[in-house]
Amino acid sequence: MIDFNRNDKILVIDNNMLRFHHYDLMESMLYHKSCFPRLKKEYVQYLKMSLYSQLVFLKTVNEERNILNFFTNPAPPTLSEYSFLLNRLINYSGKFTPTELYYSISRLANMKLVTVYLYQFSGDKEYNKEIVGESVIIRDDNILDKEKIVNLVTEKDINCIFCDSIDLAIELSDSLKNIMFIIPDYAYNITEYATGKYLKHLEKIIESAKQGNTYAVFDNLILQRRE
Repeated sequence: MIDFNRNDKILVIDNNMLRFHHYDLMESMLYHKSCFPRLKKEYVQYLKMSLYSQLVFLKTVNEERNILNFFTNPAPPTLSEYSFLLNRLINYSGKFTPTELYYSISRLANMKLVTVYLYQFSGDKEYNKEIVGESVIIRDDNILDKEKIVNLVTEKDINCIFCDSIDLAIELSDSLKNIMFIIPDYAYNITEYATGKYLKHLEKIIESAKQGNTYAVFDNLILQRRE
């Protein structure tokens, strides 16, 4: 169990954290006439799934951190392009898929001695006050930029980061010390062995621990039936 009663300053990098952006972005792109025809053949099965099965697939099967890789060129390939496209299309279909953290962030933000910063895409709709509680909202067109995150962590003296990707956490750990990274158990973060499921990049995690960084995993997504 994670103890947040230590004057913690927490940064939530809100990509697939409060909102399951992968699902909502896929929904938006499949409605978009320029994207739909470019869906790769290996993902055509996604179109035949129920809404609930699509959620399960994106959480427990999909190993693509960048959802744009579901599509052929000229779909933008980079995470910066992902951020740009998300800000244009994320609300196109009117879908909003909350995660477990969405419902619990207010309890965390309202705890004494804890400060929560929500780092959110400019294109996202503002969350209700009763949901975010006493959280401080910071918006940017590209919340996945390493340099911006490191500067924010340094400026706010943050010691705990919620982020959707172990890859991003490892990238950040090169420039940060004494940070607890909390990562959801999405398939693109997990490696399965006979003894169980573990975060990817174990050797890098061990190396990062020398800088005082620690890592924890949590189940972030509520898989509700939506039919």
